[in-house]
Amino acid sequence: MDVGTRNTLIAIPLILGAAYGGLKLYLHHRYATALDEAIQGVSPFVEIRYKDLSTTLGGELVVEDITVTPHAEFTDQFQIEAVRFVTTGLKDLMNIGQSVERGEFPRSLRLVVEGLEVPLDGFIMGQLDEAAEAVNARIAHFVPPGCGDIQHIGPRYYPDLGYQRIVSDFSLGYQIDESESEIEMNVRGATRGMGSVSLRMVMSGFASPSMQAALMSGPPTPSFIEMTFRDNSYTSRVMEFCAARSELSVEAYIDKVTRREADYYALTWGVIPSEGVLEAYRKFLKSPGDVRIVMDPGSAIDTASLAHYRPEDLPALLGLVVYVNDEFVEDFGFRGPPPRLVQLREALLSSDPLTAEGEIDGVEANTAPRVMPRYHKVRVRELPEHIGRRVRVHTTQGVVREGRLSRIKGGQIVAKTNTHGGSMEYIVPVGRVRRVEVYYAKPDEAG
Repeated sequence: MDVGTRNTLIAIPLILGAAYGGLKLYLHHRYATALDEAIQGVSPFVEIRYKDLSTTLGGELVVEDITVTPHAEFTDQFQIEAVRFVTTGLKDLMNIGQSVERGEFPRSLRLVVEGLEVPLDGFIMGQLDEAAEAVNARIAHFVPPGCGDIQHIGPRYYPDLGYQRIVSDFSLGYQIDESESEIEMNVRGATRGMGSVSLRMVMSGFASPSMQAALMSGPPTPSFIEMTFRDNSYTSRVMEFCAARSELSVEAYIDKVTRREADYYALTWGVIPSEGVLEAYRKFLKSPGDVRIVMDPGSAIDTASLAHYRPEDLPALLGLVVYVNDEFVEDFGFRGPPPRLVQLREALLSSDPLTAEGEIDGVEANTAPRVMPRYHKVRVRELPEHIGRRVRVHTTQGVVREGRLSRIKGGQIVAKTNTHGGSMEYIVPVGRVRRVEVYYAKPDEAG
């Protein structure tokens, strides 16, 4: 091999490496600048910080170690391990901005959020908890609770189920097939240690990636849907928790909740399930695995017309088949509740005051007053009576801190809140407290 050939062979990988490094540097600068500008634009409402941004040859843009802190009355801080924008290749990643400027959807795009942690003692979980308790209080007037003395399990019970952190992963993506005038959507959500839900949907009538053409032609219609729920210990934990609260064995509790009167399911589910559905439900609760629902009607479905059909007609119309733990559900079907229960369910789900009283046919009415927990303003000297409860501390500086009250010591309020990777305590001197609220139920507020 002559010297010139050898030098050329050595130079080629060096040139390619330099070109790749330069391209990576260009992409990093381009997207970091765009991201920083976007973060600056939302800075009046939320503070966003991230540790690193990178790109890959496979067409991924990755932002890692993200902290999101809303500028609001609540003090939730969200941690995200990574956010990924996934395209079909480096070329598409480089041209995605130009595609949008031309008014075209990228042919394929996927957004992945990994490791989103929501504080268990924070404002959002507190709101979900209050909503669950409100529904529990309303429905308890008409049906026996399904889990001991409650119907719905709110976040306040998650530690009892063994969950100290709530960390979730999400992905949303699509792929356009112009030759078939179809777009395929794929959505997945998973909460670690609980379970996951995935949805695959093929929609017809997507003739062009042009945004203008898509708007003029109307939304595409679904022609195939597959949804899968996969349990990851959550169901077993709930069964053990509710069985203990009901003072039953797990097996006896499962038999109880799957052998209710029809009116119970009409009020809590909104439909009356067939015996085949209840049997499949019973098997799943005893051996949690996965539930797969497939809708394959053979042609596109006009979703607007579905409201005109009876619930019992929909499985055949939609080509609906269901598998529980890979076992086909033979008698899969539902029927609609009678009008009196439709009206009652609407009243239960609304925020209007309850006026219905008495018994419901087939279901023993439970009209005993029920106490609804909420935040109550308390004096600082009363706080020792509320150790272990959720508190909301308003400071003289206008800051609001939330968490679970740990102790009052040395003129300081100490509360614990969950954070990324564990938990931490915050301390507020009593002299800096403007107002303090505790989340609990007052016996004299029974409704």
